[in-house]
Amino acid sequence: MVMTEVAWARLWGARRGRNYACACLAIVTALSLTVSSHGKRLRMQTIEVPGSSPRIVLFGVRKQAECQRALDSLSHELSTFHRSYPQEWTIDVMCTDITWNELCQIADQKKTSTAFTVLSKKQTFVRGDIFNHTRSAYRQTIAHELGHILCKCSSEEIADSFADDIQGYKAGAGDRKVRN
Repeated sequence: MVMTEVAWARLWGARRGRNYACACLAIVTALSLTVSSHGKRLRMQTIEVPGSSPRIVLFGVRKQAECQRALDSLSHELSTFHRSYPQEWTIDVMCTDITWNELCQIADQKKTSTAFTVLSKKQTFVRGDIFNHTRSAYRQTIAHELGHILCKCSSEEIADSFADDIQGYKAGAGDRKVRN
């Protein structure tokens, strides 16, 4: 899923109205920055994973250990793909459903429950809960988002095609995927 420029503009425009606090939270989440509001720090906890490439930032937890399963799974899958996320890319993991739901509401992402990518900002946002499901499901999600990056497009079909290639699948009998 790719966040449209209209949704991004709405996100930025919201800070002028009565939803200033929500907009500030969105900016923190969407841009991975620490933002101050009237001298007080917002309560969005972030942890940047040192030495990760692409850059990985965990949201909604105080300690990396609280999101370790998601981090380990993500790191492992990234190491197994035939293609890589660009080094300048950031993958933001929303470690709790609260942070994921707030992000989706503010970013106007109603069509996805797993992940979305903002090509213009070189960021992919992943719901940490996907790593509590089957490996094939979260692997497909991560590869699909990389597909958007590689095709530089918002087409779900093209991203899926790239995802199959990234994971090492080739065309098989019917709709079944066969590992290369």
